[in-house]
Amino acid sequence: MAPDMSGTAGEVSNTLRRMTLRGTLATMSAAVLLVGCGHGPRAEISLHVEAYGFTAGAPEARIRTLTCRPTGGTLPFAARICSDLARQPNAMLRPAPPQCVTLGGPWPTPRVHVTGDARGRRVAFSGEPSNCDAVSSVYADAAWGSAAGLAVSERWLRCLENPGVSARTVTFLACHDGSWSPHARRLIRAAATVREVAALHRDGVFPRNVGVRECRVGERGLCAVYLHNAWSSPMVSFVVARGKMRRVWRVFLVRGRPVCVQKTAGPRSPPPPRDPCRRWELRPGRLRG
Repeated sequence: MAPDMSGTAGEVSNTLRRMTLRGTLATMSAAVLLVGCGHGPRAEISLHVEAYGFTAGAPEARIRTLTCRPTGGTLPFAARICSDLARQPNAMLRPAPPQCVTLGGPWPTPRVHVTGDARGRRVAFSGEPSNCDAVSSVYADAAWGSAAGLAVSERWLRCLENPGVSARTVTFLACHDGSWSPHARRLIRAAATVREVAALHRDGVFPRNVGVRECRVGERGLCAVYLHNAWSSPMVSFVVARGKMRRVWRVFLVRGRPVCVQKTAGPRSPPPPRDPCRRWELRPGRLRG
Protein backbone atom coordinates (compact mmCIF):
# COMPACT_ATOMS: atom_id res chain seq x y z
CA MET A 1 0.00 0.00 0.00
CA ALA A 2 1.32 3.43 -0.89
CA PRO A 3 2.25 5.65 2.07
CA ASP A 4 -0.12 8.49 3.03
CA MET A 5 1.56 11.75 2.07
CA SER A 6 -1.23 14.02 3.37
CA GLY A 7 -0.49 16.33 6.28
CA THR A 8 2.05 19.03 7.06
CA ALA A 9 5.37 19.41 5.28
CA GLY A 10 7.19 18.24 8.42
CA GLU A 11 5.13 15.02 8.56
CA VAL A 12 5.81 14.33 4.89
CA SER A 13 9.56 14.89 5.43
CA ASN A 14 9.60 12.50 8.38
CA THR A 15 7.75 9.88 6.32
CA LEU A 16 10.31 10.16 3.50
CA ARG A 17 13.21 9.82 5.95
CA ARG A 18 11.66 6.67 7.44
CA MET A 19 11.16 5.21 3.94
CA THR A 20 14.79 5.97 3.01
CA LEU A 21 16.06 4.40 6.21
CA ARG A 22 13.96 1.28 5.68
CA GLY A 23 15.24 1.02 2.08
CA THR A 24 18.87 1.39 3.20
CA LEU A 25 18.46 -1.29 5.87
CA ALA A 26 16.79 -3.61 3.37
CA THR A 27 19.67 -3.13 0.90
CA MET A 28 22.27 -3.82 3.60
CA SER A 29 20.41 -6.94 4.72
CA ALA A 30 20.28 -8.22 1.15
CA ALA A 31 24.01 -7.60 0.73
CA VAL A 32 24.77 -9.52 3.92
CA LEU A 33 22.61 -12.42 2.73
CA LEU A 34 24.35 -12.46 -0.66
CA VAL A 35 27.79 -12.53 0.94
CA GLY A 36 26.67 -15.33 3.21
CA CYS A 37 25.45 -17.30 0.21
CA GLY A 38 28.79 -16.94 -1.62
CA HIS A 39 27.80 -14.03 -3.86
CA GLY A 40 30.20 -11.46 -2.39
CA PRO A 41 32.78 -9.37 -4.26
CA ARG A 42 34.51 -11.34 -7.00
CA ALA A 43 38.07 -12.44 -6.19
CA GLU A 44 40.86 -10.94 -8.28
CA ILE A 45 42.32 -14.41 -8.83
CA SER A 46 40.30 -17.62 -8.70
CA LEU A 47 42.02 -20.94 -9.45
CA HIS A 48 41.07 -24.62 -9.53
CA VAL A 49 44.06 -26.88 -8.80
CA GLU A 50 44.05 -30.62 -9.52
CA ALA A 51 47.10 -32.55 -8.30
CA TYR A 52 47.43 -36.22 -9.22
CA GLY A 53 50.07 -38.46 -7.66
CA PHE A 54 50.77 -41.99 -6.55
CA THR A 55 51.38 -43.68 -3.24
CA ALA A 56 52.96 -47.13 -3.54
CA GLY A 57 51.58 -47.28 -7.06
CA ALA A 58 48.03 -46.38 -6.06
CA PRO A 59 46.73 -43.21 -7.71
CA GLU A 60 45.64 -40.34 -5.48
CA ALA A 61 44.24 -36.91 -6.21
CA ARG A 62 43.91 -33.60 -4.43
CA ILE A 63 41.33 -31.20 -5.84
CA ARG A 64 41.73 -27.72 -4.36
CA THR A 65 40.50 -24.17 -4.94
CA LEU A 66 42.25 -20.87 -4.36
CA THR A 67 41.15 -17.25 -4.38
CA CYS A 68 43.35 -14.20 -3.89
CA ARG A 69 42.19 -10.73 -2.92
CA PRO A 70 40.40 -11.88 -0.89
CA THR A 71 42.39 -14.95 0.14
CA GLY A 72 40.33 -18.11 0.43
CA GLY A 73 39.66 -21.58 -0.92
CA THR A 74 40.67 -25.07 0.14
CA LEU A 75 44.30 -24.99 -1.04
CA PRO A 76 46.72 -25.28 1.90
CA PHE A 77 49.13 -22.36 2.33
CA ALA A 78 46.62 -20.13 0.50
CA ALA A 79 48.09 -16.86 1.80
CA ARG A 80 51.59 -17.99 0.88
CA ILE A 81 50.60 -18.97 -2.67
CA CYS A 82 48.74 -15.67 -3.09
CA SER A 83 51.96 -13.91 -2.06
CA ASP A 84 53.85 -15.91 -4.70
CA LEU A 85 51.23 -14.92 -7.27
CA ALA A 86 51.62 -11.26 -6.37
CA ARG A 87 55.43 -11.36 -6.66
CA GLN A 88 55.71 -13.63 -9.73
CA PRO A 89 52.43 -13.39 -11.68
CA ASN A 90 53.97 -14.34 -15.04
CA ALA A 91 55.64 -17.47 -13.71
CA MET A 92 52.66 -18.60 -11.64
CA LEU A 93 49.89 -17.86 -14.15
CA ARG A 94 51.59 -18.16 -17.56
CA PRO A 95 54.54 -20.52 -17.05
CA ALA A 96 57.05 -21.10 -19.81
CA PRO A 97 57.88 -24.65 -20.98
CA PRO A 98 60.00 -26.67 -18.52
CA GLN A 99 63.77 -26.30 -18.59
CA CYS A 100 64.49 -30.02 -18.99
CA VAL A 101 62.85 -33.43 -19.32
CA THR A 102 62.12 -35.75 -16.43
CA LEU A 103 62.84 -39.39 -17.20
CA GLY A 104 60.46 -40.61 -14.51
CA GLY A 105 60.55 -43.80 -12.44
CA PRO A 106 58.66 -47.05 -11.97
CA TRP A 107 55.36 -45.23 -11.36
CA PRO A 108 53.44 -42.96 -13.76
CA THR A 109 54.49 -39.31 -13.65
CA PRO A 110 52.46 -37.03 -11.32
CA ARG A 111 50.43 -34.32 -13.00
CA VAL A 112 49.02 -30.92 -12.09
CA HIS A 113 46.21 -29.07 -13.87
CA VAL A 114 45.51 -25.42 -13.06
CA THR A 115 42.51 -23.57 -14.47
CA GLY A 116 40.65 -20.44 -13.52
CA ASP A 117 40.56 -16.70 -13.95
CA ALA A 118 43.08 -13.99 -13.06
CA ARG A 119 42.10 -10.34 -13.41
CA GLY A 120 39.68 -11.18 -16.18
CA ARG A 121 42.10 -13.40 -18.11
CA ARG A 122 41.62 -17.14 -18.43
CA VAL A 123 44.26 -19.38 -16.82
CA ALA A 124 44.81 -22.94 -18.04
CA PHE A 125 48.00 -25.02 -18.00
CA SER A 126 49.27 -28.44 -16.98
CA GLY A 127 52.62 -29.77 -15.88
CA GLU A 128 54.63 -32.48 -14.21
CA PRO A 129 55.92 -31.58 -10.74
CA SER A 130 59.70 -32.06 -10.75
CA ASN A 131 62.98 -30.16 -10.66
CA CYS A 132 62.32 -29.38 -14.32
CA ASP A 133 58.91 -27.79 -13.70
CA ALA A 134 59.11 -25.54 -10.65
CA VAL A 135 55.70 -23.89 -11.13
CA SER A 136 53.80 -27.18 -11.23
CA SER A 137 55.82 -28.28 -8.19
CA VAL A 138 54.67 -25.21 -6.24
CA TYR A 139 51.00 -25.97 -6.87
CA ALA A 140 51.49 -29.69 -6.25
CA ASP A 141 53.40 -29.18 -2.99
CA ALA A 142 50.71 -26.79 -1.78
CA ALA A 143 47.88 -29.15 -2.78
CA TRP A 144 49.52 -32.05 -0.92
CA GLY A 145 50.32 -29.87 2.08
CA SER A 146 54.10 -30.30 1.83
CA ALA A 147 55.76 -27.30 3.50
CA ALA A 148 59.27 -28.69 2.93
CA GLY A 149 58.66 -29.33 -0.76
CA LEU A 150 57.05 -25.92 -1.20
CA ALA A 151 60.06 -24.16 0.31
CA VAL A 152 62.33 -25.82 -2.27
CA SER A 153 60.03 -25.18 -5.25
CA GLU A 154 59.52 -21.51 -4.41
CA ARG A 155 63.26 -20.81 -4.72
CA TRP A 156 63.05 -21.20 -8.49
CA LEU A 157 60.14 -18.82 -9.08
CA ARG A 158 62.12 -15.57 -9.28
CA CYS A 159 64.23 -17.11 -12.03
CA LEU A 160 61.11 -17.80 -14.08
CA GLU A 161 59.30 -14.47 -13.69
CA ASN A 162 60.95 -12.83 -16.69
CA PRO A 163 59.75 -14.67 -19.84
CA GLY A 164 63.21 -14.22 -21.40
CA VAL A 165 64.83 -16.14 -18.57
CA SER A 166 62.98 -19.33 -19.34
CA ALA A 167 64.11 -19.47 -22.96
CA ARG A 168 67.54 -20.97 -22.24
CA THR A 169 68.62 -23.37 -19.52
CA VAL A 170 71.97 -21.66 -18.95
CA THR A 171 70.20 -18.43 -18.04
CA PHE A 172 67.81 -20.19 -15.69
CA LEU A 173 70.63 -22.04 -13.92
CA ALA A 174 72.72 -18.87 -13.67
CA CYS A 175 69.86 -17.20 -11.84
CA HIS A 176 69.23 -20.14 -9.54
CA ASP A 177 72.91 -20.75 -8.74
CA GLY A 178 73.49 -17.19 -7.61
CA SER A 179 75.33 -15.84 -10.65
CA TRP A 180 72.83 -12.98 -10.75
CA SER A 181 74.55 -11.08 -7.98
CA PRO A 182 75.46 -7.39 -7.57
CA HIS A 183 79.15 -8.34 -7.82
CA ALA A 184 78.58 -10.17 -11.12
CA ARG A 185 76.59 -7.27 -12.55
CA ARG A 186 79.36 -4.82 -11.62
CA LEU A 187 81.94 -6.95 -13.42
CA ILE A 188 79.74 -7.24 -16.52
CA ARG A 189 79.12 -3.49 -16.60
CA ALA A 190 82.84 -2.82 -16.28
CA ALA A 191 83.74 -5.32 -19.01
CA ALA A 192 81.09 -3.85 -21.31
CA THR A 193 82.90 -0.50 -21.35
CA VAL A 194 85.61 -1.79 -23.70
CA ARG A 195 85.38 -0.23 -27.14
CA GLU A 196 84.61 -3.45 -29.02
CA VAL A 197 81.62 -4.32 -26.82
CA ALA A 198 80.37 -0.95 -25.60
CA ALA A 199 78.15 -0.07 -28.55
CA LEU A 200 76.49 -3.49 -28.71
CA HIS A 201 75.93 -3.62 -24.96
CA ARG A 202 74.59 -0.08 -24.90
CA ASP A 203 72.05 -1.00 -27.58
CA GLY A 204 70.81 -3.91 -25.48
CA VAL A 205 72.19 -6.69 -27.68
CA PHE A 206 73.62 -8.63 -24.74
CA PRO A 207 71.83 -9.69 -21.53
CA ARG A 208 72.52 -7.55 -18.48
CA ASN A 209 73.13 -10.68 -16.38
CA VAL A 210 74.89 -13.97 -17.00
CA GLY A 211 72.80 -15.90 -19.50
CA VAL A 212 71.66 -16.38 -23.08
CA ARG A 213 68.82 -14.89 -25.09
CA GLU A 214 67.82 -14.06 -28.64
CA CYS A 215 69.92 -11.18 -29.92
CA ARG A 216 68.35 -7.75 -30.20
CA VAL A 217 68.93 -4.60 -32.22
CA GLY A 218 70.47 -5.65 -35.49
CA GLU A 219 72.18 -8.87 -34.43
CA ARG A 220 70.75 -12.29 -35.29
CA GLY A 221 71.16 -15.54 -33.44
CA LEU A 222 71.93 -15.98 -29.76
CA CYS A 223 73.71 -13.44 -27.59
CA ALA A 224 75.29 -14.56 -24.35
CA VAL A 225 77.26 -13.29 -21.39
CA TYR A 226 79.42 -15.64 -19.30
CA LEU A 227 81.43 -14.91 -16.16
CA HIS A 228 84.45 -16.98 -15.14
CA ASN A 229 86.44 -16.78 -11.89
CA ALA A 230 84.26 -14.04 -10.45
CA TRP A 231 86.42 -13.54 -7.35
CA SER A 232 89.92 -14.30 -8.69
CA SER A 233 91.15 -13.18 -12.11
CA PRO A 234 87.63 -12.55 -13.45
CA MET A 235 86.91 -12.85 -17.15
CA VAL A 236 83.67 -11.84 -18.87
CA SER A 237 82.84 -13.36 -22.26
CA PHE A 238 80.42 -11.72 -24.69
CA VAL A 239 79.28 -14.16 -27.38
CA VAL A 240 77.22 -13.80 -30.56
CA ALA A 241 76.38 -17.21 -32.03
CA ARG A 242 74.67 -17.68 -35.38
CA GLY A 243 74.54 -21.24 -36.64
CA LYS A 244 78.04 -22.67 -36.30
CA MET A 245 79.72 -19.27 -36.35
CA ARG A 246 80.65 -17.54 -33.13
CA ARG A 247 82.10 -14.17 -32.32
CA VAL A 248 83.60 -13.91 -28.85
CA TRP A 249 85.03 -11.00 -26.88
CA ARG A 250 86.81 -12.10 -23.69
CA VAL A 251 87.47 -9.23 -21.33
CA PHE A 252 89.92 -9.75 -18.46
CA LEU A 253 89.62 -7.61 -15.36
CA VAL A 254 91.97 -6.63 -12.54
CA ARG A 255 90.54 -5.02 -9.41
CA GLY A 256 87.22 -4.69 -11.20
CA ARG A 257 88.63 -2.85 -14.23
CA PRO A 258 89.17 -4.20 -17.76
CA VAL A 259 92.85 -4.52 -18.65
CA CYS A 260 92.81 -6.48 -21.89
CA VAL A 261 90.42 -8.07 -24.39
CA GLN A 262 90.75 -11.11 -26.64
CA LYS A 263 88.66 -11.31 -29.82
CA THR A 264 87.98 -14.52 -31.73
CA ALA A 265 85.66 -15.51 -34.55
CA GLY A 266 84.92 -18.81 -36.26
CA PRO A 267 83.09 -22.10 -35.84
CA ARG A 268 85.03 -22.77 -32.62
CA SER A 269 86.36 -20.50 -29.94
CA PRO A 270 89.77 -21.48 -28.54
CA PRO A 271 90.11 -21.62 -24.76
CA PRO A 272 91.34 -18.37 -23.24
CA PRO A 273 95.04 -18.07 -22.39
CA ARG A 274 95.91 -18.48 -18.75
CA ASP A 275 97.44 -15.04 -18.44
CA PRO A 276 96.66 -13.01 -21.57
CA CYS A 277 97.77 -9.70 -20.12
CA ARG A 278 101.32 -10.93 -19.47
CA ARG A 279 101.36 -12.88 -22.71
CA TRP A 280 100.48 -9.79 -24.71
CA GLU A 281 102.78 -7.61 -22.61
CA LEU A 282 100.02 -5.28 -21.57
CA ARG A 283 100.27 -3.19 -18.47
CA PRO A 284 97.21 -2.86 -16.19
CA GLY A 285 95.25 0.16 -17.25
CA ARG A 286 96.13 -0.12 -20.94
CA LEU A 287 93.45 -1.80 -22.97
CA ARG A 288 94.35 -3.56 -26.18
CA GLY A 289 93.12 -6.45 -28.26
